[in-house]
Amino acid sequence: NYIMKAISILKTIFSLIFYFMVLACITTMFQLTMLFIENEPLEYSLLIKENYSIALDSLTLSTKIYLSTLSFILIVLTYCIYLLIKIFKEFTKYKFFSEIVTKNLKKIGYLFIITSIIQKTILYLILNAYPKIKNTNILFDFSYLVDNRFDNIITGLIFIGFGYVLKIAKDYKEQNLKLQNENTELKQENELTI
Repeated sequence: NYIMKAISILKTIFSLIFYFMVLACITTMFQLTMLFIENEPLEYSLLIKENYSIALDSLTLSTKIYLSTLSFILIVLTYCIYLLIKIFKEFTKYKFFSEIVTKNLKKIGYLFIITSIIQKTILYLILNAYPKIKNTNILFDFSYLVDNRFDNIITGLIFIGFGYVLKIAKDYKEQNLKLQNENTELKQENELTI
């Protein structure tokens, strides 16, 4: 079945992405910990958006909050990939309407929306608080988290929608099975009376 092969390939791809993201999370957390412990002025900048970065010449509280928030978003996105892998595992078992699938789709959707709101709020505050500087000696590149080509809120709503659609489909499937069982019982009773 080519659909199951495609799902298996997707599961493998997302597993690889997940492992790379875990590695990125560990590396980022280590670098941030060292950065916060040393607390010395740096000659680096933090790439926020294309052609926009902030200087890390002084680690103010707002810079630490921003770096921590972006790291948190990276961890949440890694968790979303993990949930997708769990969904694909269910699909490979032909459990398209399982509770795991619907709950994880909704959870991914809500996490995308929450992280998008946090990200956009923090970004707005930071962009208004720091002057624009040139992109030199980039320490962390968070532009992939901030400057998406798609909006995470829309993506989150799509995941939530899929979760609800699958739940409704599961309910209809169960009702259909129940009606089939009732029809079979009625048919057997009619045959007995004849």
